[in-house]
Amino acid sequence: MKIRGWYKKHPVAVVVGVFLLADVCLIAFDGESLTGSLLGTALAALVTLVALAAFVPQTLQRRRSSSHRARLPQPFSCALVVALVVFAGLVGGLLDVVCIGNVSRETLPGLFANILSSMISCDFARVALAVALCIATALFEEGFFRGLLVPCVAVRTTALRAAVVSALVFGALHVLSAVPVPAPTPTPESALSLDFAVLSASAVLKTIQATLFGFCMAALFLRTGSIWMCVFAHAAFDALYFAPHIVILGELPMTYLSANPLDLAVLAVTIVLLLLPSGKCLRWLRSNVVTYTSLDE
Repeated sequence: MKIRGWYKKHPVAVVVGVFLLADVCLIAFDGESLTGSLLGTALAALVTLVALAAFVPQTLQRRRSSSHRARLPQPFSCALVVALVVFAGLVGGLLDVVCIGNVSRETLPGLFANILSSMISCDFARVALAVALCIATALFEEGFFRGLLVPCVAVRTTALRAAVVSALVFGALHVLSAVPVPAPTPTPESALSLDFAVLSASAVLKTIQATLFGFCMAALFLRTGSIWMCVFAHAAFDALYFAPHIVILGELPMTYLSANPLDLAVLAVTIVLLLLPSGKCLRWLRSNVVTYTSLDE
């Protein structure tokens, strides 16, 4: 089809155009509210999925033949990588519970008892909105960063370089689009300096975390030739990672940066946990000697 030829001949222009259009969708709604975030993200996801259907429809197929995948000789367990990534999200969510308990000076058993009671009496409509937001975010980010960006790079270089490039862009945009959490009360200059140091460290750690996560998702995409396993892993990671805020605080974190030193521990631990699946993906991708050929088929 002619429209698919545009992406093959001018992939960068198509990727940038889709990103700008999706970004307009994201900022068109009130990002401070859960409903507004869901509407904006869902519209951005719809734009991305339409672009995939038009330019690289093979990435939307549930199962792909081996000829559509990056041809890498070494074995690679997608299920293991997904399990390790989701486990990192679960641990991050549990650690967030501990951080919330330290801030509220509540004992851990009492905090988990409150979580259980909150789950029983929680607003299920709010939780449903949060879960829907996680799914919409996964559809948008996996559709764009893996479905569009990875093939754009991979057809011109190795699968490893394509995964690295897409992961670096993914990690950088996660921090560049974040809004720091302001200090709740006026603080002295020394405290402001500490807040700045914590925010800076948070930005560095968040970039590393998102980059490792994006690298794993890129490897999954290159292995399967489809975005759907990536969407599942991404949505599960986000849902588990943000669950404590949803259940305990009644809100979904609207930013990736924080001036709370305890949040650095959550980022640091999840980074360590993501190193294992990232290492497995790296060893597999280093065996690649053939470029990704999906656009030519």
